[in-house]
Amino acid sequence: MKEVKKLKFVQILIFATLFFSNLSAGSLGGSPGFFAYKPQHNVFYNRQSAIGCVRMDNGFTVTVAKLGAESKIASSVIMDSCVSVSGAIDLRDTNTIILLSDLILDHGVTLSSGGEIHGYDRTVIMNGDL
Repeated sequence: MKEVKKLKFVQILIFATLFFSNLSAGSLGGSPGFFAYKPQHNVFYNRQSAIGCVRMDNGFTVTVAKLGAESKIASSVIMDSCVSVSGAIDLRDTNTIILLSDLILDHGVTLSSGGEIHGYDRTVIMNGDL
């Protein structure tokens, strides 16, 4: 009887471990964590991402890593966040946001300079005064 209880306990423990390890975690620029929070302005370089429970209070910039004199290569950031973005968003004229989920913008968000947002059937939700 004790062996059956131990076996059941081990099965429940394995199930719980596998289940909770697959929960959506936050990842900001490639560094994983349960919930990524950045109160300062965040800088994304090419192909970095904001995935899961990510909160950026002071906006973000998508920029190019220095590859040489007058580099004109455009950068992109992959956004798949369930939490809204606040602050200034700067795409530096040629850079791109690629949406894997809806992008929620808080009130007071500013979009400086040009750039592109590729929605692929996703929505940019604008709350309040932009």
